[in-house]
This record gives sequence, structure tokens and C-alpha cells, in this order.
Amino acid sequence: VFGGRVPLELRTLPFPISEVGNIGGPHAMAQFLNAADAAIVPSRVENLAQTATEAIACGCPVLGFDIGGMRDAVKHGLTGLLARPFSAAELATHIAALADSPDREAYRVACAQFANECWESVRVGRQHVRFFREFAERSALPR
Repeated sequence: VFGGRVPLELRTLPFPISEVGNIGGPHAMAQFLNAADAAIVPSRVENLAQTATEAIACGCPVLGFDIGGMRDAVKHGLTGLLARPFSAAELATHIAALADSPDREAYRVACAQFANECWESVRVGRQHVRFFREFAERSALPR
């Protein structure tokens, strides 16, 4: 857990949870995410799941709820696992499944590959240019 303390109700789980406090800066965050087994992002509302996308970009699989921007960021079974919205029991099952999975390294590789294919800066820039050209063409007034 970063940025806060481990809640009391989580201290009884059958696996260790580390408390690292605040992480200073993007380089330290990348190192932390690279070392983590998974990022658990149990958001109830997400537009763009930045915590999830940063974790995936660092090769860290993400677990969370199948809501809003989480389903855009996390590809279930490839870059992490998504539980039915707000089903803590299903999220816990996914956490245990990933912890016991012999495919954890495959998740890490898939995360890094997915991030590079989808969010690489030149690719994103080209997508923006294409979008704005198409928008301008559709918006052009007749002459």
C-alpha cells in the first residue's frame, strides 16, 4: 500500500501486504511498480484509470472492478483481471488467482507489450493528428 496505511481489515489476509508510505517522484514510482507483484485498483468510479495505466506501463498487472476507464486500461486475462463491479469477493478471488498463477511473468510481459503498442508517444501523436484531421474535415463549412 502506498500513500497511506494498510487498513486493519486487510491485515488478516493470508498473504503479506507491504506499507511503503508516500513515494517521491515518477522514477521512484516506476521502480516500485516494477517490483510489485500486482497493482490493486479498487476504484468505484474511473474515467481514465491513470494508476492502472502507469502500473501496466511498468509491467505490473492490475486487478480492479470492470467499470468505466478500467475496462479500457485493463484487458482481462492479459494485463490483469477485472471483477464484477463492486464484488469484493470476486476481486479477492482474482487476487488469489494471480498470486498463485504460474503465468505471472506472462502477465508482466503482456503488460509491457500492450503499453508499448497502445500508448507509445509517436503512435498516440499520430492518432491525435488523424482524429483532428477527420474532425476538421467533417466540420468544414460547404464552400
